[in-house]
Amino acid sequence: PELLKKFESALEFLNIFLSQSKYAAGETMTLADLAILASVSTFDVVQMDLSKYEHILRWYNMLKDTAPGADENWAGCLEMKKYFKK
Repeated sequence: PELLKKFESALEFLNIFLSQSKYAAGETMTLADLAILASVSTFDVVQMDLSKYEHILRWYNMLKDTAPGADENWAGCLEMKKYFKK
């Protein structure tokens, strides 16, 4: 429960930040976005509901289509998904 609260707090912080900025570190894509994309992609793999984080979802959907290496990242996520079957 305590770790979950910290995790949700971090998501809230990112969501608020992304409500004021196109990317994680400003108005242009940076390495920060690519690093966070790798983490958020894993949430997608485990089907975590991010619907209450509308700005994270906007950012995530944009990066899935535009980030260099996003396809390779997603391919790795799909491999990992085999270990998270319900």
